[in-house]
This record gives sequence, C-alpha cells and structure tokens, in this order.
Amino acid sequence: MTAGERFKKWIKETGEFFAEQLRGWISGVLSWGLELVMDVVAKSAAPKLKPLIDRIEKESEIPAELKPLLDELKEPTGEFGALLANSAGGALVGGAIGKILDFLLRPITLGFSYVPGFVLLVPWALPAA
Repeated sequence: MTAGERFKKWIKETGEFFAEQLRGWISGVLSWGLELVMDVVAKSAAPKLKPLIDRIEKESEIPAELKPLLDELKEPTGEFGALLANSAGGALVGGAIGKILDFLLRPITLGFSYVPGFVLLVPWALPAA
C-alpha cells in the first residue's frame, strides 16, 4: 500500500467518523430545540385557553375521556400540551372565521337561491335526527 492510498483511506475513515458524530450532534440539538419551542408554546397558550376551558367545564358535563386532555391544556406538563393547544386554537379561530364568512357571504347565497335547482337549507325545514 502506497503512502497516497494510506492517506486516502485515513481521510475516508476520518470523514465517516466525523459524519456519524455530527449526525448524532445535529439530531440532539434539533430534538432539544423542538422540545424547548413546544414547551414555550404550551406555556404561552395555557393562560389564553384556561378561561374558555373553565367556562366549558362549568356550563357542561365533560366526558371522563376528555378530562385529562383539558387538564393538559390548562396546565401543560409536556410537549403534548402544545400540540393540543395548537389544535384547539386553530379550531376556535377557524370556527370564528367561518361564522364571519357565513355572515358576509349570506347575500350571495340568498341571491343564488333564486336560480332554478338551487336549494337553500333552513333549520326549520331540516329533518329531525
């Protein structure tokens, strides 16, 4: 084996060694950063969702299966709280935006109701479930 071949082999082995080490380090840093961000999101969303959850608990009966999820939303203990808060916040905002758009687009819907074949459902005409 010549000196050049030994040098190439040494460079290749050194590169493989550092690639494995770097891969592990990067995955560790990304995991730590993601966990940190999720904790911050959960702790930031909890105070905003707590009054709503308290009102829901006061005005209705919560199934036993949902109680742990609502408790995690009110007082997050891990990253799962952030995921729940993100979903709950999205549902609340999406529902509110949907109601606003329904109100704003109602005249267009009523205008289409005069087109033959268009059916506009009204609550009193719906069959009872």
